[in-house]
Amino acid sequence: MNNSHYTILIVDDNKNNLFTLRTLILQHIEINVLEADSGQKALATLMTEKVDLIILDIQMPEMDGFETAKIIHSIKQTQHIPIVFLTAAYKSEEFQTKGFGIGASDYLTKPIDAAQLINRINLYLRFIQQEHRHAQILEQRVKERTAELAKANTCLSEVNTELEQLGHYNKLILETVSDGICGFNLSAEITFINPSAAQMLGYSISELIGQSACKLFCQNTNLETSFINMPFYQAIVHGKDYHSENECFYHKNEVAFPVECALAPIQSNNDITGTVLTFNDITKRKQTELMLTEAKEHAEQANNAKSYFLANMSHELRTPLNAIIGYSEILKDEMEDEISVETFLDSKDMCLQDLTRIQDSARHLLGLINDVLDVSKIEAGKMDIFNENVQIYRLLHEVLDQAFPLAAKKSNTLKTDYNDESFFLYTDRTKLYQILLNLISNSCKFTEQGEIRITVNLPAIENSDKSWICFVISDTGIGMTPAQQQKLFHIFSQADASTTRKYGGTGLGLHISKRFCELMGGHIEVSSELEVGSQFSVYLPLQKQA
Repeated sequence: MNNSHYTILIVDDNKNNLFTLRTLILQHIEINVLEADSGQKALATLMTEKVDLIILDIQMPEMDGFETAKIIHSIKQTQHIPIVFLTAAYKSEEFQTKGFGIGASDYLTKPIDAAQLINRINLYLRFIQQEHRHAQILEQRVKERTAELAKANTCLSEVNTELEQLGHYNKLILETVSDGICGFNLSAEITFINPSAAQMLGYSISELIGQSACKLFCQNTNLETSFINMPFYQAIVHGKDYHSENECFYHKNEVAFPVECALAPIQSNNDITGTVLTFNDITKRKQTELMLTEAKEHAEQANNAKSYFLANMSHELRTPLNAIIGYSEILKDEMEDEISVETFLDSKDMCLQDLTRIQDSARHLLGLINDVLDVSKIEAGKMDIFNENVQIYRLLHEVLDQAFPLAAKKSNTLKTDYNDESFFLYTDRTKLYQILLNLISNSCKFTEQGEIRITVNLPAIENSDKSWICFVISDTGIGMTPAQQQKLFHIFSQADASTTRKYGGTGLGLHISKRFCELMGGHIEVSSELEVGSQFSVYLPLQKQA
């Protein structure tokens, strides 16, 4: 069997294995063999070469066989190529379920059984040949069918030429046959109605011919007089265009249903001889609109309930947490005072460490609850701003003192060049403190053995309308890609899910900082480069107390 026009791609990071497989295949099968020693090179080869079968090693560095197979099957150009996985015998059972789930066609274990390998390849080549033959047959059938369609199109063109001579009335009916269609004369009597319209109205066609529009579309005879004066009826009588999405027609059982309808005049020799009506039952659309409105109201109610619940629960949980912190501090002080009691000498240090952990954990939980409370207040529009004169120099050093343990934990240094003790800014001190501490803490978390610097930039000339004070927090940490920066300030999210696992965090800090900044009339900008560092710029309006 000549297989020289087929190609096999062997992917294995071990060059000895590549040589062995290539030699073994060429000894028994006349076929083209391509090689790749990594998943990346395999993908590059598939983009330029036509491959009929892939033999893929699972255990490869950087990109293993599973990852490579997923990418191959995600590309339209290569998703049809069968993949035979290679794996060590002791790993076969572990990998089989995963491999078949990805879309593997078969498995072969190492060391390779030569006879088994050749038999499997020949089997797949037979399948490929059958598919090629089938494709050729289909191609021939398509050509034959195309010729038949061309002949049918010629016939249809001749029929269409004849249909164009039937007149405007028949043309309207044919073009709107899927809708309800009804024809009226100028006396508002039905002259034609199609089966779809009759079915929607609950009548037979013979029952409707000759009926008046008043009797058909107004079940209550007391309303017939007012119906005559309605635009719908007047458009029929005078042969005018009319369109409405809020009409109600009546079923034979006297149940009303909403319709969207359109009226168009019928002309013959420039004279209006009647009107054609097209309509659709829009009951389901109206029901859907009502359901969407109700769903929107339920969602708004649920959102308000969530915010109310968070606000109340945060207050309830804060009270016992404060008690934990207070009692742990008391116990710590008492333990430190018991240094003369011999029974405490052995366990004192351990107890003090445990109590310290209680304090730290409680403070951490309190901080999380405060963040949740801040978010709920912001969403509920209950967050207030309390402006006061703030000495920037003192505030910066308070923030740095608070952040120093976080920086020291990862051997980072904190620096600031701001030494002006005379400058005061009229703003919300608590929220500015929280913004700066959040940003510096974030930099400390994603920086190791680096530098975190805070700089204050003031305009050369202060303009009460356009002047800004800018706090710049820069670090030499891991940085971010542009895609990560896009979702940086989203609530409950971090730049990358992997950072959440490695560095921890709820994703609330940056969101709260951004919202606080906006409430204070400012904004936050970020610039970052991966593996170089990040820079956050906080802009607040430069104003002083009158």
